[in-house]
Amino acid sequence: MKRILIFACFNFIFFLGYSQSKNVTAKFIKTLPENSIIYLGALWCAPCIEKQNILEDSLKFNKRNFFVFYDKLSFSIKKQEKLLPNSNTSDIFLLDNKYYASGGIIQIESPKKAIKRFYEDLISEGFTIIKEKTLWFGDCIIKEKNNLIIITGSKKEKSLFISTVLSKSKLFQQ
Repeated sequence: MKRILIFACFNFIFFLGYSQSKNVTAKFIKTLPENSIIYLGALWCAPCIEKQNILEDSLKFNKRNFFVFYDKLSFSIKKQEKLLPNSNTSDIFLLDNKYYASGGIIQIESPKKAIKRFYEDLISEGFTIIKEKTLWFGDCIIKEKNNLIIITGSKKEKSLFISTVLSKSKLFQQ
């Protein structure tokens, strides 16, 4: 009962503050344009923030197909504006509540479990996943029809990560 009350309070406060935000699921990705770049952002992850800033700076003239899906548990507009000055604050995409619940029981789960459920949902929606390793915050997903190419990068290889994302994305090959 205590978990349900905490979750209900969390959602109430959350929705008051982020009325312009959109909860995203795997079905939402189907509505995105071809060759979209989806970045999984987390404001608790310093390397993720650094990669996102570099990626957004690299895409500054071609952001129409660039989307950032944030970890819902750590997101706040004030943090985003402070840590990501080039980021778009008009459209905020947050992973849906269903990825943070377990077995029908409403409870706040860890980001690790949420991202695992999101990955499983992508597969159940019929996407073919082409990946280097498991999905995590700080990774990029490139959508090409029903294929999702997951690009990962370590803390030390930020420039290689960015160049890989840009070279695999057809946004810059048109």
